[in-house]
Amino acid sequence: MLGWSIKIYPQSFRIKDIHTEVEDILVSWKTGLGGLDWIENLCSEGEALSLGGNGYPLEFAITARALFLALEEGVPAHKAPLVIGDDYISPSGWTDQVEIDLERLIALPPELLLAVDAWDMS
Repeated sequence: MLGWSIKIYPQSFRIKDIHTEVEDILVSWKTGLGGLDWIENLCSEGEALSLGGNGYPLEFAITARALFLALEEGVPAHKAPLVIGDDYISPSGWTDQVEIDLERLIALPPELLLAVDAWDMS
């Protein structure tokens, strides 16, 4: 399947080099090929930072405030194309398995750095 598995958690877990457990994840979802447009746009605007990577994962940093604003209307929409694979179809703009721990996200200090990992699902 072509697309991205996105996981967002407090940056301290990456800095400490601790394996991120499921309960540490604040936000996660799976998305199509254009599903990183939102974070790439935030990087261009200086609201997030690309830390590089090779897709296993691509790594970004964002403040809790910037993430909250990006998610105000739900997971960001995108214009990924229809993808037809050998045994699957991903519709245009596909997003699935969205999990947002809104209570924990709201409680975070706005300046807290969060890690965004985007795992290539191809």
